[in-house]
Amino acid sequence: MSARESRASSPQADAFLPPRAVLRWPNGEASSGRLEAGPSDTLRFLADGVSGPLESRCEQRPARSGLDPGPIPVNLAQGPSPGEELYVEPALMQTVSRVEPDLLQMLARTAAGTPAAGVSASAEAALSRVMEGALRHIEANCTDPAAVRRARESLAKSIAVELVPTPSGGYLSRAADGDPVDPGDRLSRLKEGEHLLVRVSQEVGDEAHALAISATRLPGRQVQLSIFNSHGWGHLSDGLGLAVGLTTRHPAIGKVMQLEDAGRAMGFLNNRVVNFSDRTEQEDGAWRAPGAGLPLWVWLQTFGPDGVDLEPTGPQMTPQKSADCGIEVQFAWLASVLPEADYKLAKAHVLNTLAHAPASDDVGEGALQRLRERVTSSLSGHAMATATAS
Repeated sequence: MSARESRASSPQADAFLPPRAVLRWPNGEASSGRLEAGPSDTLRFLADGVSGPLESRCEQRPARSGLDPGPIPVNLAQGPSPGEELYVEPALMQTVSRVEPDLLQMLARTAAGTPAAGVSASAEAALSRVMEGALRHIEANCTDPAAVRRARESLAKSIAVELVPTPSGGYLSRAADGDPVDPGDRLSRLKEGEHLLVRVSQEVGDEAHALAISATRLPGRQVQLSIFNSHGWGHLSDGLGLAVGLTTRHPAIGKVMQLEDAGRAMGFLNNRVVNFSDRTEQEDGAWRAPGAGLPLWVWLQTFGPDGVDLEPTGPQMTPQKSADCGIEVQFAWLASVLPEADYKLAKAHVLNTLAHAPASDDVGEGALQRLRERVTSSLSGHAMATATAS
């Protein structure tokens, strides 16, 4: 007997069922269901079944279509409700402090897949602040508050480095904006379960690609060190698969090493040059292709136990679709450190904030609708992931 059948079969439960309601999804679709009281006098919506956006979320995971969707935080909808139906809308963050409007607009255009759109280093830092605000917003009512808190703290203390080509053919790793932060020192201060997030920009000529490094302190003086590429690793015509034999759609690859080895690896990012001598023609093509991420691969493979190859870590994700690496690589990192339900809810908050960027009309109605579709997809993903976890 399903959870829904069990609730419906109890006369006592029926006497206390909250009122019926209709959820207006951000993309304009609607779902029928009922309301229940959530923590701290909040409202939560429970859909009657897997249909509409919820059904779309189950196309890649058919087993989930037989589950009861999990609760979605909602508010009473603004404006008149036709007939006697009670309308609700998702309770999502719309504003965030300490972020300039023009950076939000840049992020909104890029997240909506606007052709030729991209984000600056300042916008990438702004996205970290938006994510931090979203995690703060959900922390009290998520499935794993400790994981959400650790992710929020890591975003608040994240650092950025640039990989800049040198005359010798290598890449100089230097602090972005001249910030004199030592990643190795930061790593040494991590407590068990905490993360260090490093945003990385690999530059080649007029091109640049956003990558990321994440270090997580494990028990027994061990560290999970991972590198992130929202392209995936070796799936583009960037030569990486041919160069190193690595082909995976996982955005993160990495390995576990002792704290001392991880400290040396992170310390190397402080104004040192990574190089790959005696490159073949195929390897040289990947070395010079920002989307390949080969300099980070070489850097991480150099440290830690000998003979231990980099392996996929975290969930598999759809590779980035356009010039949105500065956004998608941070989402990929967030997905690797949070339970799926919490990641999807945080992502919905972030995307909804971008959709409500000041002067969002300048973004364009088509782009805004695409953002609403993405918010809907993330929120429905949250409901189905919550159903799986319960």
